Amino acid sequence: MIFWFGVFFIAFLQKMAMQIFPSLATKSFSAVNGIRRRILLPAVFNGVHTAPLRFLNTNWALLPTRGESLAITVFMLMNFIFLFVNYDLFLGNYYWPTSTNIQLIRYFSDRAGIMAFVQTPALILFASRNNFLSWLTGWGFQTFMVYHRWVARVMYFNAVIHSIGYTAYGLYYGKGTLAAYYEDTYWKWGVVATVIGGLVMIQAAYVMRHKWYEIFLIIHIIFVAIFIVGLWYHCEDLGYMEYVYASIAIWVFDRVIRIIRLTAFGLTANADAKIIGDVIELQVAAPRCGWTARAGQYAYIYFRYFNFWENHPFSLVEKRGDKYIFVAKVKGGATKKLWNYLSKKPDSSAKLGVWIEGPYGEKFNTVPFGTVLLIAGGIGISAMYGYATELKQRAKAGQQHVILLWVCRREDTVYPLTTQIFEMYKDEGVEVHLYITDDSKRGSTVKEEERSNDEKSADTSNAASDDAIEFLLSSAKNIRPDLTRTITDVVRSATTSVAVVVCGPDEMNDECRRATVANIDYGTTRVEYFEEAFAWA
Repeated sequence: MIFWFGVFFIAFLQKMAMQIFPSLATKSFSAVNGIRRRILLPAVFNGVHTAPLRFLNTNWALLPTRGESLAITVFMLMNFIFLFVNYDLFLGNYYWPTSTNIQLIRYFSDRAGIMAFVQTPALILFASRNNFLSWLTGWGFQTFMVYHRWVARVMYFNAVIHSIGYTAYGLYYGKGTLAAYYEDTYWKWGVVATVIGGLVMIQAAYVMRHKWYEIFLIIHIIFVAIFIVGLWYHCEDLGYMEYVYASIAIWVFDRVIRIIRLTAFGLTANADAKIIGDVIELQVAAPRCGWTARAGQYAYIYFRYFNFWENHPFSLVEKRGDKYIFVAKVKGGATKKLWNYLSKKPDSSAKLGVWIEGPYGEKFNTVPFGTVLLIAGGIGISAMYGYATELKQRAKAGQQHVILLWVCRREDTVYPLTTQIFEMYKDEGVEVHLYITDDSKRGSTVKEEERSNDEKSADTSNAASDDAIEFLLSSAKNIRPDLTRTITDVVRSATTSVAVVVCGPDEMNDECRRATVANIDYGTTRVEYFEEAFAWA
């Protein structure tokens, strides 16, 4: 636990240093760049991080970055070493006078159980939406979920050793002794906790939680609740209850903050919901209580009269007048049910009662960088649009070079933001490149740099028209931009620091990470990488 404290304390100091001395974010040091390129930023191997590891045409797991892998490896090595060192075994022991083997079994089992037990608060904290370590470090939900899963695996490994060891200990004295143990309440609940923990590990496998996320989440919460009850009754008379109390306190704290966030928006809010292509858009009137959020954040939204026990993260695109605009891409689970419901309504729209829990999401500090390259894929524009809006005036004043590159498969997904992005482009602040890669209606190749001034002026008459989209189009249909080349060109042509900010599909995020890492120590330019991955599972 001290190790984890050290990891997060270093991250906290880094965050504070960047806020107190923002110019540090743009400084380039060759030694630091070497560490970032080789250790901290790359995927653990093969350049795959956001995209799941595939085997036999099935997604099996998400791989951490090398920096995350380093922390996990040290943690696992410490656990292994602490399990196997420094046992004081001797003949003439008061309890086991004639055998050091049974001493070792007992000590080893106790130590494994205690080491499993003390990790419970960290396990609960890392999985919390309202994780105060996230507030202190600025790390996102995805990073903490990586650590949550590995702490869970190490913890359960210790728990299994504890259970096997005590079973062997009972058998050493005969089957009758083992049978007598099963009459004790603490033993029964220890067995329950171990079995339930194993079921949690199975149902939390990536292939399960990704394919049936809502079902996984409900079962996961029920199983974890039973697991905590098992720990309570297992150790109620043995000690170490402070770790159970701490775990419950963390869980309660998270739920209380969730309720506060939810009620702060209001319990009677309504949303105008509609389908736009493969996206669901919600327009919700801003509450009077002063609830505020910035574009790029997200909220968990419950539908009061539509599976109210489920919630789904929706990205906040912008505040338009007195309304907040939230969007989510239709996948499985809750969004698919909602899409099916709306598709049967006139104009594929309806007014729905909602509860909004949020806002969540950390903000990347892109202001100090001379060049900011914002790369969005599909619904990822909901995050990148906020940064572009924030930086637009700085770009217009010549203080920053801001490039917004949006790769979108469907043209109808573009329409909700066409007017806003066109205005952003027309102001000559943000350099916009829009790629529609699967457009069956239009096959022209229109590049802004190839158009005359007269053509540009003619297009400004109707920002939301087809001409506006054509005006922004930087590629022919079915042609995707070479993001590796784009990032390389931007970095190598920049004379000041560069921030690459990405939010898109898994493969796009990984490609951008690889390209950024490859250019991190180019010349004297500081290159920073920020990734917003919508990886709820």
